[in-house]
Amino acid sequence: LEVATSEEETDAVMGCLAALGEATTSEAISDIENKFRVVTQSSTESMAALSLSEGTKAPKAAKKSAKYALARRAGLGTIAPSLGLSAAQFGENLDNNFKKHEPEDHKVSPVEMAALHVSNVTGFDSADKVLRGAMHMVAVELASEPAVRAAVRRLFSQHATLSTDPTPRGDEVLDPFHPYGVVKRLRDKPLRKFESTEQYIMIRMAEAEGLVKMTLDVRGDKFQRDVMEKLSSLFISEGVSLICQEWNEIRKQMLEEAVREHLWPSMVREARAQLEADAQSEMLTNYGAAIWKLASAPPFQVRVRDSDEHVEDVRVMAVCWGPGGSRRDSGPATAAVILDSNGHMVDFLNLPQLSGRGARPGSQSRGDIFQNPRKERDAHRVRDFIVQHEPHVIVVGASGLDAWQLKADMEAVRNNLIDTDPDFMTRLETGGIDIRFTSDTVAKLWASTADAAQEISEQGDQVRKAVGLGRSMLEPLAVLASLCGQGQEVLSLPLHPLQGAVSREVRMQTVEQVLVTAVNQVGVDLNRVAQCGWMAPLVQFVCGLGPRKAAALVAAVGKRDGSCVQSRMEVYKKLNVMEKTVFINCGPFLRIRKAGSAMVNLSLDCMDDTRIHPLNYAWAIKIAQDACSSLYKKSKGDDEEAMAVAVEKAMEDPELVLELDMWDAADKLKEKEGLDEEVISRLIDIQYELVMPYGEIRGECYPPSDSSVFHMLTSDGCDNGLMEGRMVQATVSFVKDDEVECDLEGGIPALIDRDHMSSSRKAEELVLRELCQRGQHLQARILDVESGRFVVRLTCRSHDLQDDLKWEIAHCRNREPYYHVLTEAEQEAKLAQRKAKTKKASVPNRPIRHERYRNFSAPEASEALDGAEVGEFIFRPSSRGLDQLGLTVVIHSSPAAGCL
Repeated sequence: LEVATSEEETDAVMGCLAALGEATTSEAISDIENKFRVVTQSSTESMAALSLSEGTKAPKAAKKSAKYALARRAGLGTIAPSLGLSAAQFGENLDNNFKKHEPEDHKVSPVEMAALHVSNVTGFDSADKVLRGAMHMVAVELASEPAVRAAVRRLFSQHATLSTDPTPRGDEVLDPFHPYGVVKRLRDKPLRKFESTEQYIMIRMAEAEGLVKMTLDVRGDKFQRDVMEKLSSLFISEGVSLICQEWNEIRKQMLEEAVREHLWPSMVREARAQLEADAQSEMLTNYGAAIWKLASAPPFQVRVRDSDEHVEDVRVMAVCWGPGGSRRDSGPATAAVILDSNGHMVDFLNLPQLSGRGARPGSQSRGDIFQNPRKERDAHRVRDFIVQHEPHVIVVGASGLDAWQLKADMEAVRNNLIDTDPDFMTRLETGGIDIRFTSDTVAKLWASTADAAQEISEQGDQVRKAVGLGRSMLEPLAVLASLCGQGQEVLSLPLHPLQGAVSREVRMQTVEQVLVTAVNQVGVDLNRVAQCGWMAPLVQFVCGLGPRKAAALVAAVGKRDGSCVQSRMEVYKKLNVMEKTVFINCGPFLRIRKAGSAMVNLSLDCMDDTRIHPLNYAWAIKIAQDACSSLYKKSKGDDEEAMAVAVEKAMEDPELVLELDMWDAADKLKEKEGLDEEVISRLIDIQYELVMPYGEIRGECYPPSDSSVFHMLTSDGCDNGLMEGRMVQATVSFVKDDEVECDLEGGIPALIDRDHMSSSRKAEELVLRELCQRGQHLQARILDVESGRFVVRLTCRSHDLQDDLKWEIAHCRNREPYYHVLTEAEQEAKLAQRKAKTKKASVPNRPIRHERYRNFSAPEASEALDGAEVGEFIFRPSSRGLDQLGLTVVIHSSPAAGCL
C-alpha cells in the first residue's frame, strides 16, 4: 500500500486483502496471490527497493509480465475497459451463471478505436499494436481474477482427461504383468476417476523412466464446446451487427488467450499436483495397512492340554536356514536357538549338516534322517536339544524353498522323538510340539541393526536371525518397534511396490502413526520391558512419551529394587521422570503386572492392568461395588480393602458387571456432577475393561495357510510375480511319460502336461522324452498356480504363447475400463511402422566423408533426388555388403543393363 501508484491500485490491493481474509482453500489463496502480482506490477521497482538490500538488483520480470507492464506504462489501460467486461464483472457473471453485466456495444470498429491511441513515443505506433497490447492486458487481468480462475478450474476438473501412450521402449517393456502395465495406454480417463487410486504414481514413474508419454488436457472439440462456448456466452455481446460481431471476435480472442496461455498451464500444474497428492495419500493408506498387518500380528499362545487356559511361560525354538559349506561362495550354517518366555536366548546350536540346498516341495522323501550319514549327527543333536529344553513350538524361518526341507527335517526329528520316547510328549503341558513356518523378513532386518549386533555379538548373524525370529513369535510388535530407531530399518521392508515413490520422511510418519495406534491398543507391560531390554522400543510409542521420555522412564524403573514398580501412581509420584500432563496422557497405556521373582509376593492393584484411566478409578470402583454389593458384603465401604475386594470380585464374575445399566449411571453422573454427554461412552469402556481387562485384540496366532506358505517361500515379502498368463523361462529337470517337470527362477517347481506341450501335433502322438531333455530351457506361459500342491502349471503351446491379447484384456482392460486395447487396424499400422523403422535401421551407417555420400537407403536416395537435374547422383551404402557402395543417378530413362 505504501508504494501504490494510483487509487485504482490501492483499491485492488485492499480488495486482495479482504478476499484473503475470506479464503478457505489453498487454491483460493493462490488465486488471490496471482491477482496481487498483476495489480502491483507498476510498483514492482518500488517494492523491490523496500525489500532488497542496497546494491542488489531487482529480479527480472517474466516475459509475459514484462509485456503487460509495458502496455500498462504506455497508457493502454485506458482502452482496455472499452474492449469488454472487466475481470471483476466477468467473475460475477460466472459466479451467478447468468449475464448480470453486459459488454458495451460500440459504434466504431476495434481498429478505429485503437487508432485513437497510436503513439510513436510508447512504441505502440500502429492501431494493430495498440489493439494487441490492450487485448493482452485484458487477457492477463481476466486470468488473474480469482472468480474467473475458480470457474475455469471447475470446468477443467469436470472435462479434463488424462491419456497415456507408450514410447517405443515402453511398447517393448510394458507387458500386462509389468507394475506399470495397466497404465500403458489410457484413453481420456476423467481426472475424477483417479480418486482413491495409486495410478497417477505409476504414470509419473513410468513417464520418468521414459516408458510412457502423458497428456493431460480437454481433448478435441470438447475444449471449444464445453469450455470456451460456456465462458464466451457470459462474456460477449448479444448484438448482431457487423461491428458487434467484430467486437465479439476480439473478445473471444482475449478470452481464449486468457484461458489457453495463462490459465490452462496453471490448471495442468495444479491438476498434476493434486493427482500426485491424492495418489500418494492412497498409497500411504495401503502402505499403512501393510504396516498395521505386521503391527497387529498376534503373539504365539498355546493351550494347556485338555484345557482352555494358555501356557504362561512359552518356550520357543527358532530355526533359520543357512547355506553352510566351506567354499568361498558358501555362507553361515543353519542355526537353532531356544528362547524363554521373556525372549532371552537360553541356548543355541549350529547345524552344518542341515544346511545347504534341500529337496524341493513335492519331491519324494530321501529316507530316515537318522539313517542318512550326511544328516544323522545333527539330527541327534537337534533331538537332544529338544529333549533338554522342551520347547512348546518350533518355528522355521521361511527364507526360501530350501527352508521346506529344513521344516521336514524338524518334523522328522519330532516324529522320531515320539516313536522312541513316547513319555516325552506327555511330560509337556501342551501334549505336543507345534512346528510351523513363519516369515523371517522382520527378523532378518532386526539382525542387521546395531542393537542386535551389540546384544548378540559373538554367535554370528544366523543366530541373531533366529533370535529375532523367535521374538517375533513371542511379541511381534516389539521386534517391529525395534526397527524404528535411528537407522529406520523398518523402511526397508518390502511392503508396497510403489513405496519408493514417497520420501522416507513421509513413510516414517505413517509407520509411527500405525505403531502409536497399535502400541496404545495393546498396552506396554512396564515391568517386563524393564527386565527385557529388547522390548524397550515399545515405550517410545506410548501416548505422551517419545524416545527421550521413554528412555528416561525405562532407566528409572530399572534402577529400582527388583527393576519394577507396583502401581501407576508410583510411576508418577516416585520416579520423577514425568510431569502431570505427561502422566495423564500415558497413564492408561502403562500396564503394571508381575514380572520376575521380586514381584511374586507383591499385591498389585488389578486396575493398573486395565485400560481404565487412573482419573476414572473412582467410577470403576463404584461400578464394581454396584455389581457386587448383593453378593459380597466385604465389597461395601470406602476403605481401600473394600474397594479392592469390589474390583477383584467384579473381574472374577464379569456377568455381574454386564448386568448393570450404564445409561442409568450416566444420567445420575450428569445430574450430580454436571458432566457432558460423552460420559456414557467412558462408562461403557470402563464396564468392558472390568469384564475383560486389557483384552487381547490381536486374535489367535494360527499356523499359516498353504497359500501363505507358498507366498513366503517364493517371494521377497511383497510379490512373487507368479501371475496367471505371465511368460516365464523354465528349465527341464525331469521328463515323465505324461508330464515334464521344470524349475522356474528360484527353483520353484513347475509342471507341463502332455496336452500343453505342442499346438501342431496331437497330444497322444507326442513322445515327451524326444521333445525335451534335462537342462533344456523352455519358453512357457503360466496357466495356474496350485499353492496347495506347491506347483505352477505351464503351457508351451505356440498359440498359447502368442495370445498376448487375451492377457492384456484380462490384466489391463478388465481392471481399468479406460485402458485402450489396440484394434486390428491400429495393430497393423503399428506393425507397418515397426517394419519401416527396422528396414531403415538395417541401412549400415558408414563413416564416409564425401560431399556426394549419404547414409540413405535406395528409396530415400530417390526421394532426395526427386526434381534434381539430370546427372545428379548420390553414393549410398549397398545392401550387398560393406565392401560395396550403391549409386543413385538422375537420368531420362532407365539405363541399359550393365550401364551402372
